[in-house]
Amino acid sequence: MASLREWIRRFWGTLRANRDDRDLEEELRLHLELAAEDALRRGRTTERAPRAARIHAGGVAQAMEALRDQRGVPWLDDLARDLRYGLRTLRSSPVFTAVALLTVALGIGANTAIFTIVNGVILRPLGYPKPEQVMYLSTPSTRDSIGRD
Repeated sequence: MASLREWIRRFWGTLRANRDDRDLEEELRLHLELAAEDALRRGRTTERAPRAARIHAGGVAQAMEALRDQRGVPWLDDLARDLRYGLRTLRSSPVFTAVALLTVALGIGANTAIFTIVNGVILRPLGYPKPEQVMYLSTPSTRDSIGRD
């Protein structure tokens, strides 16, 4: 149940439209302060403790990115960003967009037509009670045997 709550919280954090980086910066600052206090307890000097905490946390940009990843679902955020970029690109060149949409529509139509034919002819069983017992009977044509002597 806890993992479900975690995923719901992450999903909501990703979908929330106005995520503010100030919250993340405040969280990072608090983490750095706690790490500096821990370094002081371990015997570091007052001047060296904040630096040791920043070194231990890594770069500020990397730490901010890690905090963003914890708040949301990164691949969903990347997908949304890629979709916005793709739509912006398609909107900037309407002729290419029209050709691409026409090509996709023709491809879907052709696949549907071919599948309908294959399904009706090959995949669907015959409408007889025992289709595996249906036989094909033929007789030799006299026309073929006359010309072969």
